Amino acid sequence: MNRFPKTPGPHAPSTYLRPRPAVLAFSVLFFSFLVPALSSATPQYDEDPAVSRAQHFLMSRDRGKEILAYVHLGADYRRHDFIRYVPYDNGGFALVYRFLWKTTEPGYTVIAFSFNSQGNFASLRVVDTDATISMPFLFADFSIKVLGNMFIETHKNDMKREDIAALQKLIDNADSKAMLEWSLRLDQLFGS
Repeated sequence: MNRFPKTPGPHAPSTYLRPRPAVLAFSVLFFSFLVPALSSATPQYDEDPAVSRAQHFLMSRDRGKEILAYVHLGADYRRHDFIRYVPYDNGGFALVYRFLWKTTEPGYTVIAFSFNSQGNFASLRVVDTDATISMPFLFADFSIKVLGNMFIETHKNDMKREDIAALQKLIDNADSKAMLEWSLRLDQLFGS
């Protein structure tokens, strides 16, 4: 039993499979203009030496461990992965990385690292995390305060009163995020 008529008609299989010449010509022209336009509009950040410099600076396992030690003190580093590139209007850019770590449960933290147009580190911002107990920088700030006060207590007889006051002010204003940013700037500057 043949479901299709012997003479070509509106329901014959050959009508379905044969594209019309006008549609085919339009498709070829459309895609021949669309593909080059899209590829030239896509930023070629991987070819920018400043971006390459910044990525090389952040991508090592040791650098990931260093960063995680400030962000989630005491957590076990698993890995960090590049997520995306974000260009800024001033020529600078951000590189966004996801850090995977573990305390009692596995966790992640997403950090955007900002760089100037030459690829020099400027600042960082925590974008997302699933941490509930080990909030970013919380334990590092607390540790600075505890250890700093222990240091003062241990060495108070060897220090001048004004030195103790200056050190106490630094301890009270503990900012591990700012310390990490300074550490990253100096590491990049001195090539370590």
